[in-house]
Amino acid sequence: MITINEINKEKLEEIRRFYNFYDDNLVKSCSGFLTPTYQEISTTDYYRAYLNIVKRTAEFIKYFTNSNDPILACIVFQYLLWNGYLSKDKKLVYSISDRINNPVVTGADIMLGKSVCLNNADMQTSVLRAMGHEAYLLGCEVDSHQEANFEYRPNIDREINPKVKISDRIISKLVQLTPLKRIGNHAVTLFKEESMYMISDPTALAFAQYIDFLKAQYVGSDLTLNIKMGLSLLSGQMTPQNFTTIVNQTFLQSDHHPLTNKHLKVIYDTVVNMCHLNSPIFNDFHKSNIEDIDIVCQKLTKKPHSENH
Repeated sequence: MITINEINKEKLEEIRRFYNFYDDNLVKSCSGFLTPTYQEISTTDYYRAYLNIVKRTAEFIKYFTNSNDPILACIVFQYLLWNGYLSKDKKLVYSISDRINNPVVTGADIMLGKSVCLNNADMQTSVLRAMGHEAYLLGCEVDSHQEANFEYRPNIDREINPKVKISDRIISKLVQLTPLKRIGNHAVTLFKEESMYMISDPTALAFAQYIDFLKAQYVGSDLTLNIKMGLSLLSGQMTPQNFTTIVNQTFLQSDHHPLTNKHLKVIYDTVVNMCHLNSPIFNDFHKSNIEDIDIVCQKLTKKPHSENH
């Protein structure tokens, strides 16, 4: 673990600037920003159906893995996600366009069959939390021009639609001119495994570990993630009480990297093979969710208050 004596002046100045921006008032206001909206949708049919799917997914993962290990849970979730077991018609496509993107239940777009990193990470985070794990939706900035070149890729197929509507391209460009740029261009899940905070990326089918202050690196890749804490606060999942603890602890533990590429390859291969061999169980799981998936598809709206209007 990094000690205070090992932190140089430049790093201390970087940390000071960060906390000058994220002072107590900003953290409190951001963390409670969506609370009224969550309360507003709590009785809607689509939200209750979505929570049913999240709870059922958490229970299924515990049953299938016969454990409550968060790393195993992330891998099984990724298998369920990309094989369409959480979507209508058992089909999921990575697509920037034609999503609902309800701001407080972004994971629900998965049920409709189209999602991006925000939707995927949001639902994975909710499933981990339903399993009793400490987990948060986490924004980050990733260099879109740098290839990840992972040393290992798990045997999970993903369908990606490269076409993006012009309107979506324009909105994306405009966002970069607003304060929303502070949430980053990519979303992942931060979770705690025993005493260590780690990152799971259900879209890239990868894990990452902290290597510096607000900086992480994918396991088996040179690609780094510059962590943006704004999304975690705005999602309402991170309270002011644990904000500082998480920021400090991830930095102080950034010299310790328990996950290795070899380790992950063994786990991924074992779990994914188990999933392939037990397709009837996964089909039954999808059938158990059909009614709630249909409700989400029929009722989900962009504006939280407009379901019954």
